[in-house]
Amino acid sequence: MPSTSHTTRSPLSIEEPITVEQPVGENLNVKVDNFPAQDIFQNTPHYAQLNHNTLTVVWTPFSGSKMHMVSFVISVDAAGYVEIFDRTPPATDTRIVRLDFSEKKAVPFGLNTDLDFDWDHVLVARFIGDAGTPTGYITAIGHEHTPANYPS
Repeated sequence: MPSTSHTTRSPLSIEEPITVEQPVGENLNVKVDNFPAQDIFQNTPHYAQLNHNTLTVVWTPFSGSKMHMVSFVISVDAAGYVEIFDRTPPATDTRIVRLDFSEKKAVPFGLNTDLDFDWDHVLVARFIGDAGTPTGYITAIGHEHTPANYPS
C-alpha cells in the first residue's frame, strides 16, 4: 500500500563538482516516493536543449505548485560541464550541482535523496563546453504538487 505520509525535505546541495565517468546504459538507483494519485498535479518529464553558456529554463511549475525531482538524463556534444540551478522568484539562481564531462556522453543521473523545490521555484540549467559552442540536453523527471495536497 502506498504511503500517504510526507516529510519535509531539504534541497540537495553539492558543493564539489561531480565528474561523470559512468558508462552509458548502466543502471542507477533512483529513489521514487509513492505519492497518492490525488497529490500529483503533473507527472511528466521535461526536456530542454542547453545552448552553450546560456541559462535555460527546464521546468516552470504551475503557479502555486512545487516540484519534486527524482532523476535527470543529461547528454553533451563535447567535453564541458552542466550546471543545474534552483531559480527563486523573480530571478535568483542557486547552483544545486555541477557535472563535469570529459567527452561526448549521455548519462542518467539518479538522485539518492529527494530533491524538492520550494513553492513556485523554477529548474534552470546550462552547459558550458571546453571549446567551441557545443550543445547539451537535459531531461528532468519528477512531478508537481498543489498546496492543498502537500502537507507542510
